[in-house]
Parts: sequence; structure tokens; C-alpha cells
Amino acid sequence: MILICQIYQTVEDIFSVIDAYGSPVSGIPICEFKTKLYEPLGYINTIPVKITELSDGNYKISFAPDKTGLWYLMVIHDKYFSSGKANVYQVFQETFNAVSETLDNIKLTALGRWRVTANSNEIIFYKEDNQTEIARFKLENCNRRVLRLTSKI
Repeated sequence: MILICQIYQTVEDIFSVIDAYGSPVSGIPICEFKTKLYEPLGYINTIPVKITELSDGNYKISFAPDKTGLWYLMVIHDKYFSSGKANVYQVFQETFNAVSETLDNIKLTALGRWRVTANSNEIIFYKEDNQTEIARFKLENCNRRVLRLTSKI
């Protein structure tokens, strides 16, 4: 599974440790885990990876990526998973939530009515109901002769 992350924001992920019988293993000293964090160009990165024990054999890893792209993190424990447990993290400048929010705002302003006020040189955007104001912007250095389109109905 690829986790979606944002650059410079702390990434948190959880992994489990179980023994040969499928029972959770708690109380492993953190110093027994080794990590390898690969940045998008494939180089091993020196960003600190923090591991914390949660409970019932669950542990949390966290790190803050400093580049966009695909990151790969492997956690190794010599006794329980010597070949490592790994995950992939897609790091963006902005998360999809931010992009989705931006698209929602564009949709709101595109579907509703807008108008430019004559006296205050402002553009006002309305929701689809054409009544509810959602944004108001001051138009600086506005010349009414140049700005001929004054509303969208």
C-alpha cells in the first residue's frame, strides 16, 4: 500500500511484530530495530526515523521527508523479520486533500454567479444558489473602461 504524504510533514505508519506462533511481541528494545530510508532518487537518506512502541506488538514509525517523490522505508529486526518490513510513501508538495479543496473552491466559483461592484471595485463570488456569498476580492488598479464584463448570471 502506498501512503500519500506531504513534504516536510511528519509521516506516521504502524507495523506489527509477531512471533512464529502468530502472537504479538511487545517490549522489544527500540535499539534492536534497524531502518533504511530511501529517497526518490534511490539514495539512502539520513533523515531520522523514529520508532515508538504502541501496544500489543504494534510499533509506530515516523519521519519527515524533505523531497517530493516516492520514498521507500524498510524496518529490520534480526529475530522477527530479518528480511525487513517495508512500505512506500508518495510525497507531494501538497496533499490530495489540499488539491481536492482547491478544486472544490474552483467548482464553487465557476458554478455560481459573480459580479464586479461599480463603487468598490470588488469581485464577489456566490454559490450555485446565486445568493450565498463565498468570496470577495478587491480589484486593485481597476479601470472600468478596460473591465467591461461586470457580471456572470
